[in-house]
Amino acid sequence: MRVLITGGLGFLGHALTCQLVAGGHEAVVLSSRPGAESPLEGVQVVHADIRDRDTLTQTLLAAAPDGVCHLAALTRVRDSFAAPLAYYDVNVGGTASLLHALTDLAPLPVVFASTGAVYGVCEGRIGEHWPTLPTNPYGASKLAAEQLLAYHAETGAIAAVTLRCFNVSGAAGGVGDGDTTRIIPKAVAVAAGRADMLGIKWRRFSSP
Repeated sequence: MRVLITGGLGFLGHALTCQLVAGGHEAVVLSSRPGAESPLEGVQVVHADIRDRDTLTQTLLAAAPDGVCHLAALTRVRDSFAAPLAYYDVNVGGTASLLHALTDLAPLPVVFASTGAVYGVCEGRIGEHWPTLPTNPYGASKLAAEQLLAYHAETGAIAAVTLRCFNVSGAAGGVGDGDTTRIIPKAVAVAAGRADMLGIKWRRFSSP
């Protein structure tokens, strides 16, 4: 099958592309990174912003994918407090643009990469039954995108599933996550001697 991956040159997108190619599938990658190319031979890269509905529509019509994996997003919790408008614009507005672009195609399956941040701060093991109470603009924007996707799926225009990722780790094809604003890359950097320390703030909250 042929899959369109938005945000396909990011850490998670690269790992997914590697897995699809290894499984014998075709991948078309959409990325906002100017001039960046896929390290995987034969993978088409389209350079466009997820909010650019015209380019999205043209890309989808040309690629004729069998499904879409929507990973494109702004993802830094701390940055989201300083720029909430940007986070809603990209994470919610970009999702809306993608769904608009899909309207000219037959109903496709869409896999959406959301985040555990939609649950807010919880104590103990988290399950899908926990209430969604995001405590930052990033988590709130991803929850809003989830809801938009679900409502649109109810119309029959798409089939959709949301995966709430927590701290993803590992590497694929020699590409790992080098963003040390996230806890696992920072812990690895400390262990490797590339950073001095790993600081953790702890607060105790009651379970719902």
